[in-house]
Amino acid sequence: MEQWGDSEKDSLTWRLYRRRLFAWRIRILLAVLAVVLFVGNPAPRQFARMVVDQTTTHKTSDPGTFVINLFPSMARALVLANARRSNFYLFSIYRIRYGEHDTATYLAAVWSVVRIGRSRRNDDRRPAAGRTPTPDSAI
Repeated sequence: MEQWGDSEKDSLTWRLYRRRLFAWRIRILLAVLAVVLFVGNPAPRQFARMVVDQTTTHKTSDPGTFVINLFPSMARALVLANARRSNFYLFSIYRIRYGEHDTATYLAAVWSVVRIGRSRRNDDRRPAAGRTPTPDSAI
């Protein structure tokens, strides 16, 4: 004959065991995900190669793409020279400056590159040509 206390105790023990097992599975899954992201974070040279390859795969009549197709190693060197990396270990954010005003932002993670933005620098702070700044207009 089974006692009431034993079955409740076994049920409670089994529930605690399942919760701990589930918690460990989640921890292992997060650790594996972190390792994959860490290993898949491209270095600057890999990033430059991926950006140039991504640009050359777009078949456009743009003269810049034509030059990149002719000289991919020179294009990679230019990307490396103008790229700034913010390394977050699991992913990186690269900003490439094109000229004085244009900047493209890329997210690099898991052996791939995604363009997440393009911006132009705002030059409203400069006075208009032929106009000298006065103390009132500078504020």
